[in-house]
Amino acid sequence: YNMNLFRKKIKNSDYKIDQEIWLPLSFDNEKSNENSEKITNKIDNKKIKENIPRNIVEPLFGEKYKNVTVSSNSLSNCIFYLISGHGGPDPGAIGYKDGNELHEDEYAYDVTLRFARKLMENGAEVYIIVQDENDGIRDEKYLNNSSNEYHINKKPIPLIQKDRLSERIIIINDLYNQNKSKNKKQYCVEIHVDSRYTGQKVDIFFYYQNANSEGKKLANALM
Repeated sequence: YNMNLFRKKIKNSDYKIDQEIWLPLSFDNEKSNENSEKITNKIDNKKIKENIPRNIVEPLFGEKYKNVTVSSNSLSNCIFYLISGHGGPDPGAIGYKDGNELHEDEYAYDVTLRFARKLMENGAEVYIIVQDENDGIRDEKYLNNSSNEYHINKKPIPLIQKDRLSERIIIINDLYNQNKSKNKKQYCVEIHVDSRYTGQKVDIFFYYQNANSEGKKLANALM
């Protein structure tokens, strides 16, 4: 009903974004007198909003950022599986800056946590697949390196890439099947911070499965 109102431009914005549900005026035909004007397709001026904000505590974000205030339900129909690239025994790309050794997995993990927090603020259900209980969201210019990361199932991250990817596929598929009954949109996002030569400047780019129109649409939207 609300989607039709939006399409017909009776309502100015999508209810999924403004979280405002409009209801038609209700009336009792049996009690209305003969002179009562019949009301059809009219909008009640009362708008029902979902109960926000609410608070969530996520220890993985660290002491400073663990308290998350959900201020919007715009993503309440979405489930995200977030994977930060590499981790555990695999640091990913390694670079050097101001005498500091920089490991890709540390920065990918920090970006992933920040992304997860932002999604949760907008009502999404989020699964952080690679975890490190010692490293929350960090504000330092250079992040310390470690190999403490593990998978959400508490298993260590394999060193061999094929084994690592296979295990992550199994984890995601299991979670996907567990959550199918919720009738929510499910997305998997893997984040890397790739190394480039000095002459190459590539900021953000996205991969999606070949011939997958939904993946292509999502990648273009993120761009």
